[in-house]
Parts: sequence; C-alpha cells; structure tokens
Amino acid sequence: SSAKVKSSVSLRRPFVTCLDRTYEVVDDPSTDSIISWSQSGKSFIVWNPSEFCKDLLHRCFGHHHFPLFTRTLNDYGIKKVDSELWEFADDDFVKGRPELIRNINNRGDSDSDSESRVSTRNTILKKKNNAESRVSTRVTIQTKKKKKKTNKLVAKAIAAQFQGLEI
Repeated sequence: SSAKVKSSVSLRRPFVTCLDRTYEVVDDPSTDSIISWSQSGKSFIVWNPSEFCKDLLHRCFGHHHFPLFTRTLNDYGIKKVDSELWEFADDDFVKGRPELIRNINNRGDSDSDSESRVSTRNTILKKKNNAESRVSTRVTIQTKKKKKKTNKLVAKAIAAQFQGLEI
C-alpha cells in the first residue's frame, strides 16, 4: 500500500510536496505509534509529537520544529480538529485517496501573501539582528567596565606595594 501511494504520488507530480510527504508518513503502518489515520480515515493524529519531531519530521521535512509543521498544515487549510489531541483534517486529505491531495492549495500562494511573508520574515530577522547587536554591545561594555575596574584594583595594589618600599 505504501509503495502504491509513493508511485501514484511520483506519477502525479514532477516533485513531491510537503502534503505528499505528510500523506506518506501518515499512511505508513510502521509509524502508527507516532502518527496515523484516525479510525474514520478522514483525519490523522500525531500521537507522539516528541518522537515525531525527533524521528520523522527531520527525515521527511528537513527540520525538527513541530510548530512549523502545524503552521504549514494550516497554510494548506488542514485544521486541528480536536483540542485534546494533535488531530488534523481536510476534506481532501483522506485515507486511501492520495489523488485528492492535488485539490489542496496553499492559501499563501498569492504574490501579495508571498510578499507579505517575506516582508514579515525580513522584519523579524532585522529585529533579531538588532537584539543580538544590543546584547553584544552590552557584553562589550560590561567587559570593558570589568577590565577598567580590574586595572584600578591592580594599580592600587601596585601603589600600596610602592608605599611600603619608600624609606
């Protein structure tokens, strides 16, 4: 079944999307203790988010960040459906129907949304760089103050030694 899904995915598209990879992971029986279809097959559940992040997320998606995974699902309109579980659903993400995935579109695919995301990302990076620069400046100032204080103490100790030597 898993081989059938992989072949149908590769024939359908020239590249594999994150939804294809998610479908493959959910559909793989060897991962059922970590992530699997719900009983109805109309949703999937991440049973063990820490194991999912450690073992599967990096291998399939190139990162270890569960919030990024859930944000990506949300970008495609795949919603969390149970407040108690990490259960997600979409009408076109259904067990045994991988061909339906092509009906799911990234809601952020428009140019204005893309520009907005890039602008937001750049703003966040600038703020992060500014914060890192401020921290670096504070550390440098604190280091200089400590050196100045140490130099004063050394100078006092040397002066005290010379006073003791005077005749």
